[in-house]
Amino acid sequence: LKTTTIIASKLSRYEDELLELGVMFHAATPETCMCAIRYRDDLVERVRALGTPVLGTEYDALHLRITEVFGRSWDPASTVRAALAANTSRLLYVASDNLDKALELIRAAGSPRRVVTRRDLDAQRVADVLDYLPLAERRRGEFMRELLVDVLTCVHATDFFRGDRYQVKTTFSNHIEDQR
Repeated sequence: LKTTTIIASKLSRYEDELLELGVMFHAATPETCMCAIRYRDDLVERVRALGTPVLGTEYDALHLRITEVFGRSWDPASTVRAALAANTSRLLYVASDNLDKALELIRAAGSPRRVVTRRDLDAQRVADVLDYLPLAERRRGEFMRELLVDVLTCVHATDFFRGDRYQVKTTFSNHIEDQR
């Protein structure tokens, strides 16, 4: 019983954080459409302004889930090769839960295509992307700052976004595709 109480308490706190995140970073949707999420315009514009100096206005995006694989049918090297081969004239923004491993896969593929990650963006501007929020909201949302930058940057890729392609795509990739 004690373990159940501890787990329930932790889940409740996690759920509260997710609800707070939804309130802070999403714009209201019409009552008739409870299935849609639309990010707040002020947040979207701040992330776009953050990426534009490095990415310009035309780039592609790739999301690679590395640390947790949900099946054997996923071949991350194949996903990387496909992303690197698509329209090589544009930059490729890469988001991943293990960026070092993702960059290793990209180097191993040996493509001349230029790859950009969150690390290539202005670090101070990434750190400050939520600074327009009141202090309490900023503190509650800080744990999601880098993920929000990745999501919104991938969402606004020009024509091409590739997410994980195995039996079930990741929630992160699905979310990006839904937003696109």
